[in-house]
Amino acid sequence: MYQALYRKYRPKTLNEVYGQPVITRTLTNEVINDKISHAYIFSGPRGTGKTSVAKIFSKMINCRNLKDGIPCNKCVSCTQTNNGQDTDVIEIDAASNNGVDEVRELKSKVNLVPSYGKYKVYIIDEVHMMTTSAFNALLKVLEEPPVHIVFILATTDLQKIPATIMSRCQLFEFKKIPPKHIEENLLKIKDAENINIEIDAIAEIAQLANGAMRDAIGMLDQAVSYCSGNINKSDIKDLNGNISDEDLMLFVAKIFEGDIEYVYQKTNEYYNSGKNLNLIAEQIMITMKTILFELLGLNVNKTNIDISTLSKTGILEMINIINKTLYDMQRATNSKLQFELMLIQLMPTTNEIINKTEITHPASVLAKEVKSVPTIDQSTVKEPIEIVSANTNVFDEIIKLRVNNALANIEKTTMKQIILKKEEVKTYLGSSKYKKVASLLADGVIKAYGNNQIILVYEDVYMSNLLNYNVLQAEELIKKITNENYKLIAINKDAWDIIKKDYNSKDVTYTFQAEDPQINLIITKLLESKDCDEIMNTFGNVVKYNKE
Repeated sequence: MYQALYRKYRPKTLNEVYGQPVITRTLTNEVINDKISHAYIFSGPRGTGKTSVAKIFSKMINCRNLKDGIPCNKCVSCTQTNNGQDTDVIEIDAASNNGVDEVRELKSKVNLVPSYGKYKVYIIDEVHMMTTSAFNALLKVLEEPPVHIVFILATTDLQKIPATIMSRCQLFEFKKIPPKHIEENLLKIKDAENINIEIDAIAEIAQLANGAMRDAIGMLDQAVSYCSGNINKSDIKDLNGNISDEDLMLFVAKIFEGDIEYVYQKTNEYYNSGKNLNLIAEQIMITMKTILFELLGLNVNKTNIDISTLSKTGILEMINIINKTLYDMQRATNSKLQFELMLIQLMPTTNEIINKTEITHPASVLAKEVKSVPTIDQSTVKEPIEIVSANTNVFDEIIKLRVNNALANIEKTTMKQIILKKEEVKTYLGSSKYKKVASLLADGVIKAYGNNQIILVYEDVYMSNLLNYNVLQAEELIKKITNENYKLIAINKDAWDIIKKDYNSKDVTYTFQAEDPQINLIITKLLESKDCDEIMNTFGNVVKYNKE
């Protein structure tokens, strides 16, 4: 019967364990110096060697011919442990044996002496899955265990282990294994198994394994079955649902160019061929990181993409969008939709982020200094907004006025109806005229409605600024969907948290103030009087009202 490679090449001594030098050295010294603790916790990501080290440690403390901390692998204890037949090493899966009854049964057996070794070792895997009652029962055993008992608790979720348990154990935290160590082990297995695989393919496996040696060996095993001949890098990408480097570079270049037809055609092609869109999104983000490092002048692999028109701030914004989408895709029922929305957000914002020298991200939502706005030609406006003076920032005042009016008379029933209607925004994502504001509106969250004013909240300042910069077109689309003339304003989450706190505490009084009928003309003229960068820097500074 065929034996999986990860089982066949499981380490048999601590010297064969990769990527955990501190742990292996400490455990070796404990055995050599006969300072073995009664309980250990092995914590860390999957595939990093927790169970393997636990079994090796069990052999070490029971080996009759131990030399310099290395088990002989020949005595009865060693051979029985290697074959999984050692009655002195009991492995318990806490995921399926997590109740108090199982722990009580364990307590009734701990007084049994070892068959032929010095210690009886209990390895409890996925111990964080145990119930509270089971942990309490286990605590009694850990407090005063028999001298011949050693507990090894393995977990991938340390925070779920009660502090009372942790305080009675030695804690060893396993780290993700560096790619170079994974490559080294895969090369040894390649030579031992006579596997025909290219070095680039091994490096690709090491990267995809994300620090898990078991995953890497399993991937190599799968690649051997997948490929009848030589295994190359493209085979590994196909096997894991990634796209080739050439396809990736072209895809990213088309995003920068705003070629929506190409990008969506390829997205459907990838999806229909079984590609993993989550992994493709990660590939795009890694490419963006490489571009960012190029812009910073770091010595990295080149992407073959023209970066002369790109800015550091712009690329950072794109990375933030992708990172947020990856989080949403992991929880969404339709990850393809999330991926497509991400592309729409990236493509319209590309032109906004090219050649952008700086975008202000204030630590506080209240600006310490506000730039003055050029005087508006009064001949084009019948009556300016009353609260605007020559020394104030018009956009700040518009934001302040609309927030005030929405909160002056909140209508929750109508807000729920608007939220339901907002779903129709997504039908305009493919519209040549409205795709940009449709993407922005889809990304915002309606937090308040009142007096025909809608407050949209965004995670960061840049996105709220961008909606405000396109507020007239956004209002036009909302009217098209709802057949109502709603007034919109966007603020970032930090600003909203302050406003909500003031509203709930009743520290601020909100009284409705009518907008000037010529408000749209004022906004239009104001946008025409300033360039995009300056507008983007002044949006979002919400000014508090004076307390009465």
